[in-house]
Amino acid sequence: MSRPTGRDEVRRAVLEAALRLFVARGPAAVSLREIATEADVNLGLLYRHFGTKVELISAAMDLLVSQNSGPFIDCLLAPDMPAEFANIVTSGHSGDAPMQPYVRMMAWMLLDGVKPEELQSEYPVFPHLVKRLISEGRNPEEARMTAVVVFATALGWLIFEPFINQAAQLDDVPIEDVRKALADAFGRLIE
Repeated sequence: MSRPTGRDEVRRAVLEAALRLFVARGPAAVSLREIATEADVNLGLLYRHFGTKVELISAAMDLLVSQNSGPFIDCLLAPDMPAEFANIVTSGHSGDAPMQPYVRMMAWMLLDGVKPEELQSEYPVFPHLVKRLISEGRNPEEARMTAVVVFATALGWLIFEPFINQAAQLDDVPIEDVRKALADAFGRLIE
């Protein structure tokens, strides 16, 4: 593979390398030098295209939000939302769900003491579920609290799936059965 050249190639290579390392070890445990090496770019290019580590982390979070918000919003608008939501949350059984990088990076950063308002400036998915619940007859407060429980359940699964599988002895249970149980639980919450 050739070394990245040009603004777009360098930015893409750096973002992809940063995400791999940030998700695996947490942003606090990764240096810009390691990212430059992983991306096969000069450290000076990393600084030129991203400036500081904080700016690189922000760009990585923005990328993860943009990559994941569309499918989640589509799912929240689907007629069979509970099943679609469970499919997205469990689509990467054993650690490679599409949302996994976003959730892991968010968890690392929160554990490192980063304030939530420093991670994202907007939350495109959450308001869609609240809006849907309000359109189905919930008052705004109840809709927000229901959305909290739905997202807490989904985020918990995305972070702790291996632990939950072990603790609940789910090794022999087909993922389809787990997915159906989650869809049923989401359905009870939103109905």
